[in-house]
Amino acid sequence: MPHPAHASLVLREVGHASQASVIRCTVAIPVRNEAERIPSCLRALHDQRLRNDAFGLLLVLNGCTDASWCRALDVLAHWQRPWHMVECVLPTGLDHAGGARAVTLGMALGRGTPAVLTTDADSLVGPDWVALNLAALEHGDVVAGDVDIRHDEQLALPAHLIVRQRLEATYGALLDEIEACCDPLEHDPWPNHRTRSGASLGFRADALRRLPALPAPPCGEDRALVAALAAHGARVRHDTRIRVRTSARLTGRARGGMADTLRHRIRRENARCDPMLEATNRLVMRASVRARARAVFEPGMPPHLLAMHLGLVPGRLTDEPCPYFERAWQWIEANVSALARKPLSPAALPTQIELARDWLRRASEAPSRREAAA
Repeated sequence: MPHPAHASLVLREVGHASQASVIRCTVAIPVRNEAERIPSCLRALHDQRLRNDAFGLLLVLNGCTDASWCRALDVLAHWQRPWHMVECVLPTGLDHAGGARAVTLGMALGRGTPAVLTTDADSLVGPDWVALNLAALEHGDVVAGDVDIRHDEQLALPAHLIVRQRLEATYGALLDEIEACCDPLEHDPWPNHRTRSGASLGFRADALRRLPALPAPPCGEDRALVAALAAHGARVRHDTRIRVRTSARLTGRARGGMADTLRHRIRRENARCDPMLEATNRLVMRASVRARARAVFEPGMPPHLLAMHLGLVPGRLTDEPCPYFERAWQWIEANVSALARKPLSPAALPTQIELARDWLRRASEAPSRREAAA
């Protein structure tokens, strides 16, 4: 697999080696102008409930114009765990959040550990974060943790935005449960979630190496990466036990990231929700169709034939055989207009929350649901 890390110009690097013969994983963090927050991020990682040699740390600093290097070095100087810090210049076309993540993961793969975990420099992982990721990766190829906004920073946001965030979180959790009910997966059992954030992702290194290249879009690289891995047969677990607290700041480091979204929603209170928060009836339809597709899919089936078998009309045809279901399903979602996502307005959230709760009440009373629970 070609790694974008190979095209990066390294300016300086420093590290602390370990005497351990086996390090189970590398925690890889891209950093850009995080002098204020990187110390607390590193302290949270230092306090993991694991042996000192159980994991190594890789920081990749790109385009920093503040004291991020010095502040990180001040903390790392007292570490007993193995660590490595690199300052580099990303090539044209990769000098953005997605490129930085891809370069950082590529460098982490080069360290040869069986697993690679990643988080953000403005985030705080829990004390069992590494251990829970490693446990989940024993039963899958990718693990996505859930993300909470730091409470102190959330309280500084406008009141209308706090109310909206709480409504979205409530509705999102209901949709998670509905989707798990309509399309249950053995490798991703309920309780789960649908978050795929760079603040908490873990990978088996051999799964990452299946990709011909690491996705590096300017933003949304986390979702793109997990989708690419799923399309190559990776089993993705969305683990609710793995939680990270991340920033709600309004001046971010990534174009199109959370900070941009928050500022947009402050300026426009009626800005549409994330496309994942669609109406309850559409989520039920989508998950039910996907479950039917999963049941009839055979490796090598062209996705347009699978779509037509389900009574869906694709916008184009393809003869490309799909070895894995997720690749076929991603093609169907992208090419069947009936499955186009229709984001909700925030005003619709209270009504949709009640509809989702009513659907779950009715589902819990169904005989099949009771028998499955027994």
